[in-house]
Amino acid sequence: MVSLLPLLLLEFVYHCDTPFMMDDLWYSTNLATGRPLQGIGDVLESQIWHYQNWGGRSMTHALLQLVLMTGPMIADVINLFVTLLLAYMCSIFIKKEQRGFSFALASSLLIAFNPNIQYSMFWQSGSVNYLYSTVWILGFMYVYISSIDTEREFPGIAIWIIPLGLITGWSNENMGPASFCLALMTVLYLWKKKGLRPKLWMIEGMAASFVGSALCILAPGNFVRSQFAEESSFTEMIKTRFISMLTGGCSFLFPSFLMFAFLFSVWHFGLKKEFEAEEMILFITAVLAYGAMLLSPHFPDRSAFGIMILNNVLSIKLLTKICDEHEGFYRFAALFYGATLIHGILLLVIRIF
Repeated sequence: MVSLLPLLLLEFVYHCDTPFMMDDLWYSTNLATGRPLQGIGDVLESQIWHYQNWGGRSMTHALLQLVLMTGPMIADVINLFVTLLLAYMCSIFIKKEQRGFSFALASSLLIAFNPNIQYSMFWQSGSVNYLYSTVWILGFMYVYISSIDTEREFPGIAIWIIPLGLITGWSNENMGPASFCLALMTVLYLWKKKGLRPKLWMIEGMAASFVGSALCILAPGNFVRSQFAEESSFTEMIKTRFISMLTGGCSFLFPSFLMFAFLFSVWHFGLKKEFEAEEMILFITAVLAYGAMLLSPHFPDRSAFGIMILNNVLSIKLLTKICDEHEGFYRFAALFYGATLIHGILLLVIRIF
């Protein structure tokens, strides 16, 4: 854990070195009036206007405006805290005795495998839309995934799963629907393979995430904004989206997918082990989140963030399980962590200095 301190210090310095810019300046105002934000009333008015005229990410953009009102210094502290929280959320998918290493590795992979660290983690608008939202998205996924191997039920889940599912679906256009699919796959697996009927909270969470996804995707503002897009022929559109998806898979997601593919090969072909249900569901969810980008006119590199996180979670799960099966692999795990940590530190040093 001590080894993370240089990385975390550099992250904080980079946050402080990155001013509010571009979309941040617009979201710092009441979008309906153009005046600087003064309070929650302005945020609500802004998001009503935003939903009708520009886009459906109401949850993330409302949170963005609240964070912007705190000022740069407090926002920088919040950003670093959320970074640590996201690394922790990645680690809870791994068994307790290996969560310390999992947390450290998840922290280094956030930088090392990130296709665009500035616009997904340090630019305030990108940070809230991707870094922040992935925290509650993973929380939603975890309560379903954890139900596969345990009968434990979280206190009050029938109540709080509804707002959690709603903000999960209402976050962004690919990870929201993918989260609904994960919940559905989990329920179907428990029903068909284990003969367990869906619990009330499972149905509530699925319904809430579906509604949230619909609210995000079908926002009138999305259709207003689409009118500003350049028109192109059907052939040109297919060509553009094919290249966009190819770039996303072979460039933005290549490092995280390559690591997962290597560890899966060791697990399946080397140790002759099978994927467990929770790992298969997480993998299919990552594929669906990637495939959903086919519906988007563009595939920005920062939009690969949530998919990268799922790849990282799968890699960490497989790595720790391989170490349990073959003690000699602990050396590889330590070297891998060291390499990603050094890579992350160098990336930040280059950007800062």
